[in-house]
Amino acid sequence: MEKYKKDLKKRINLISIGMIVIACIIIYDQFFAMESLKNDHIYEFQIGMIVGLAFVGCIYVVRMKRLLDDEKKLRIAFNDENDERRRAIRQKAGLPVLLYTSILMLVAGIVAGYYSEIIFMTLVIAALCQLFIAFILKQIYSKIL
Repeated sequence: MEKYKKDLKKRINLISIGMIVIACIIIYDQFFAMESLKNDHIYEFQIGMIVGLAFVGCIYVVRMKRLLDDEKKLRIAFNDENDERRRAIRQKAGLPVLLYTSILMLVAGIVAGYYSEIIFMTLVIAALCQLFIAFILKQIYSKIL
């Protein structure tokens, strides 16, 4: 159980680092970005996506902190995470690798949006397609296994 607690703390730290990067991007967008970038139609999508990623990150950090505070919830989460059936379903659906690569593609798309609209659209659409396919596969394997 101590190993799981350390793992949760590492996750909290990684998500916090990601949220710091997101905060830096938001600060850059609000104070240092050129007006020509702010007038672009992609800018609003970028800001919305960045704020959404930050919001999801906050939810995960709060959730993990609550798990660390309550031993009963921690044990339930540990059992859920180490359940063989769920692990097999996630593995066959390509999770968590597809989730991580999709998030990285979204972040890369947001950054690339400052330079090229085509690259931005391509990365965002590819990331959303990956997430959709992983979701469908997870649903299929949940019914089969």
